[in-house]
Amino acid sequence: MEILHKRHEKYLQKRDKVTSKILIKNLAAMLALSLILLTACSTNNAEKTIPNNPSKEKPVTEQVQASDQAGTQETNISEELPAFPSNPFEPLSEEIPETQEKEETGLKRIVIRMFRFGFDPEYIEVNKGDHVYLTVTSTDVGHGFALPDFGINERVPPEDSITVDFIADTKGEFEYFESVYSGKGWKDMKGTFVVR
Repeated sequence: MEILHKRHEKYLQKRDKVTSKILIKNLAAMLALSLILLTACSTNNAEKTIPNNPSKEKPVTEQVQASDQAGTQETNISEELPAFPSNPFEPLSEEIPETQEKEETGLKRIVIRMFRFGFDPEYIEVNKGDHVYLTVTSTDVGHGFALPDFGINERVPPEDSITVDFIADTKGEFEYFESVYSGKGWKDMKGTFVVR
């Protein structure tokens, strides 16, 4: 029994040494990473103003100071930031800029995001005779995109996209929906495709 007790003590000592070595290595790696991030983030040349609420569109102003022989020259650069949802798991409430834009007469490029358990956008409108290019993207699991009135029923791999094209040759209101089981709410995934 005493031999077992001594072996157990040796085992515990070895385990403690290994654990402390791993802990020291992890702390050293974290310290090095912190120093790298700190030096990368600290800049003396640029000052950025970013809005407190990123869900509202506001311009970002960046002032860059460049030194030359005559003195200091300031340049203001403004650009618009896109609005981001406050909850990353909710669908986008705004249109994606390239969604439903006409590049030329009769051509529609539409991007549809599929996620558990919905579509973005849920309403699409095109004109009769338009050549429609649908890019369907899954943001999570595998899905199935079906628009049966135009002969479309395609699988969308997890976190991937597919593209289908067709001519919107029939006027009316049509339903597109999830055609593959993706969880409890999959049957409620529906959208409306309108041809005017």
